[in-house]
Amino acid sequence: MSIKSHYTLLCEKKDVFGKRENKKIKAEGKLIVDLYFKDSSAFHMVTDLKFFKSLIVNPTFLTQVVEIQYEGKKYHAVAKAVNFDSLYKDVFSVEYAEIKPDCLVEYIAPVQIINHDKCVGIKRGGKVVQYAHEVRLKALPKDMVDRVIFNLDGVEYGNKLFVRKAENLNQGIKIVHDIMVAKIVGRVKADAEQKPAA
Repeated sequence: MSIKSHYTLLCEKKDVFGKRENKKIKAEGKLIVDLYFKDSSAFHMVTDLKFFKSLIVNPTFLTQVVEIQYEGKKYHAVAKAVNFDSLYKDVFSVEYAEIKPDCLVEYIAPVQIINHDKCVGIKRGGKVVQYAHEVRLKALPKDMVDRVIFNLDGVEYGNKLFVRKAENLNQGIKIVHDIMVAKIVGRVKADAEQKPAA
């Protein structure tokens, strides 16, 4: 069983370590890439910074599968963390975890809330308060979804949206933490005024 990748990173070995050397790497237009394996071993590499920055603008970046090409071999992985320089607020390094076709992948998926205009609670004067913009899931690579969708169609005032209520989670997906993602709150208008008796 093969794994479909969304993009490819061409990586080279990272030969130097330390804060001063890491600054030189960034000055050369490169990004530090760490690829971790299940046995806790890791490859420490570098790749093109400009290309990587074009990838992370995608809101589903953390759900995308990368094919890392390194020293003549290919590895599939998902991003665990993107680290930023505390001084310049720029991308400093990225951490990936290798994935296998037959092994569960724990990953972070963005939340998308749709059909605000069809929400009964909003029509009555309420509003959506969103408590989480990302949720943590587990799935085989073939079952991964790139976002978690919550449909407000018909949702009443006071209703709470937990991860389990997402409309696009298939049977192959496991919820790591069934947190409350959103709730319809606020002052609610009275129902439509009754017409005066004839």
